[in-house]
Amino acid sequence: MFTKKQLTVFGAFLALLALLFSPVMGEQSTAFAQETPDVEFTLRTVIGGDPVMAFVGVGGDIDGIVNPELRVVLGQTVKITVINGDPVLHDMIIDAFDVTTGELVDAEQVGEFVFVASEVGTFTYNCSVPGHK
Repeated sequence: MFTKKQLTVFGAFLALLALLFSPVMGEQSTAFAQETPDVEFTLRTVIGGDPVMAFVGVGGDIDGIVNPELRVVLGQTVKITVINGDPVLHDMIIDAFDVTTGELVDAEQVGEFVFVASEVGTFTYNCSVPGHK
């Protein structure tokens, strides 16, 4: 069971080791980038499994992976799209970059955000709804 939800930002010296994934409306933070994203991820919310609430990768190398680690390189512009797979309140946040999809309440509703990976490290993404983290 993999329950850790991570976004890993590699420094330039690890750029060659980083695996980049590329699959296929919410709020955007001050870290928001206007240019075309360097890397994009799409995830779908799923409830009722193990773990109880999860994000499942859609497309590319993360397709079908529960709570995939999203790897990017320092300085890249990242776009994350979340599809609400349930008619239940969900969102996605990455506190370290002050980004969120905003609330997603309808089945198949889509939220997204764009930001620049401005610091090296491993950062958690999650749904902020109580009981979903």
